[in-house]
Amino acid sequence: MKIAFDAPDDWPIENANINVVIFEEAGEWTAVALEMDLHAIAPTMEAARRELAEAVMSQLAFAIQKRQPELVFRNAEPMYWRLFEQGRDAKLRALVTDQAVSPNIVTASLPVDDGLISQFQRKKPFQRQRAAA
Repeated sequence: MKIAFDAPDDWPIENANINVVIFEEAGEWTAVALEMDLHAIAPTMEAARRELAEAVMSQLAFAIQKRQPELVFRNAEPMYWRLFEQGRDAKLRALVTDQAVSPNIVTASLPVDDGLISQFQRKKPFQRQRAAA
């Protein structure tokens, strides 16, 4: 999944990766963008991932519109970071031992790069583009 945005020329953030943890609890999937403390809950993992991508794009758009990069960064609670570390460690162990990874915790990196919000440079209304899967 890739999120793209095109910020003003003087925007201090060029390319970044946002760490994401997705987990199942009580029959629902929760996706959390760790550096932004954004959450999405949905009945499927893919739906939670899509909804989280939309939330990240909206928050980036708002921060760019307000010209306040500090609106992007807000760390999620430590329990989500620990869950991310558990999932990442499980992936690495599975890679080394050739064992299956638990499907209940998924870790990912959400790349943010050029393309989403070029309208702000031209003072056009905000329009979101869909995140590429």
